[in-house]
This record gives sequence, structure tokens and C-alpha cells, in this order.
Amino acid sequence: MKISIVGGNGPMGALFKGFFEKEGHTVQPLGRKDEDFYKERLCDSDVVIVSVPISVTNEVIRKIGPFIDPDSLLMDMTSIKVSPVGEMLKAFPGEVVGTHPLFGPSIDGLSGQIVVITPARGEKGLLWLTDTYKRNNVKVTLATPEEHDRFMALTQCVRTLNTMVLSKLIMDNHLDPKTVLEYSTPIFKAEMWWVGRLFSQDPELYAGIQMNNNMIGSIFNDYLAAGKELVDIITRKNKRKFSEFFKESADYYKEILDEAQIRSNEMINEITRE
Repeated sequence: MKISIVGGNGPMGALFKGFFEKEGHTVQPLGRKDEDFYKERLCDSDVVIVSVPISVTNEVIRKIGPFIDPDSLLMDMTSIKVSPVGEMLKAFPGEVVGTHPLFGPSIDGLSGQIVVITPARGEKGLLWLTDTYKRNNVKVTLATPEEHDRFMALTQCVRTLNTMVLSKLIMDNHLDPKTVLEYSTPIFKAEMWWVGRLFSQDPELYAGIQMNNNMIGSIFNDYLAAGKELVDIITRKNKRKFSEFFKESADYYKEILDEAQIRSNEMINEITRE
């Protein structure tokens, strides 16, 4: 099988190039600016994967769509799904699958990782992709594009916002990061590592994630309202409401409490071994 990855020279494209080559496929990477080669290199591809920054994903899809064999599979690996999946369906008449790998290119391999798949059109390519991932111990989560973006607004956008808020709080209070670490519990030390990890990466990547998910408006409003409510409970020293919130939360998360204790203890032990 011949697979073309548009954006295949980037870190994520290179990761998946290696993955599919190990599966025995011929993989050709294409730069997103290699427009002169799109027609001749995409026309005989069995699978075409779009792996480019969110800000140019739809533009690239529109450009490559006319050059892809209608019997091929077109898929993307973007962090949002509603917009690119809709664009693929408009630009290309064949099979379409949206995907979102929930990891970055620094991992050692795909085994044990999660990929969200949003089926869009056709079954053959979808079955091939899901079977390939499952055979390699990749965990597949199936969702609609809308479901995906709603969850990502929480698990990606709110998570990143939390880290950005913590960073700004430290900077606005003129606190030295190394000194903060000297006062950090293992859990807060982990939070500091996330701050360092976030700001060592490409701002364009995170701007794309934060600013292109149309679901963030409502979830951010809910986030601000929840924060205001909890701050009010704490500053008013309302122990009754504080305890009620703890009990309600414990009941809501009861199915993961035991595992959460085990996993967090493992993480704490790993941090304190340094």
C-alpha cells in the first residue's frame, strides 16, 4: 500500500511515517509547500494523510482534494475535528476519516497510546485503520467530530489554560521558578514541569489548539463560573459547602478513585526518587 503524508517532514509526520513503514507500507512524505508535486505524487496513493498545523489544514485539504484518486482514503491528524472533517468531505468524494492522536512526536512508540477516530465516509479505509492501530496496541476511541471537539475543549484547552494561568500567576508575583520548586510538594512539582514543558514548545501549535476549537466558548464560561463559585466558598470560609462539594465529587468520581490513588502514588514516588 502506498501512503502519502502531507506534512510528513514534520515531527508528527515523521513519527507516523516510521509507524506505517514498519507495517510494510511505502510511505512518501510531502512538504505542505510542495504544491508542484501534489498531482503526480498523490494520484496513485492508496492513503493520503494531512499532518500540518491547524491554521493551514483546511487550505491544504482544498488544494490536494482534486488530485487524490476517488478510490483512496483521505484522513487528517488535526487536534480539532468538526472543521477539517467537513472540509475533507467537501474537497474529496472518496472515503474520509478524521483522526486525532492524543500524544506528541516525542513518544517512543504508539503502543498504549490513544487515537480518536471520527468516521466520516466509507467503511473499508476505516476498518483498515482501526485494525492497524488495534493490532499495534493503540487504543482507539470512536466519536463524532462534535463529540471529539467538545471533549478536547476540556481535556486539551482547559488543561492548557490551567497551565497558562499558573505560569502567569507566578510571573505576575515575580516569583523565581527555581525558588518555587524548593517549596513544592511532589504534585506541585509536576505542575511546574508541565509549565516548563508547555513553554518549551511552539506557540503556533497551542494557539491553533486554543483558538480553533469552536466549543471553547461555553466550556471556558463554565470554567470561570466554577472557579468563581469555589473561590467564593473558600474566601467566605464556608466549610459546609466545601465539605458538600468534596462529598459530591467523591461520589461522582467513585469509579476511578481507587485507580487514581494508585496511579498518583506511582507518580509521586517517581518524582521523589529524583
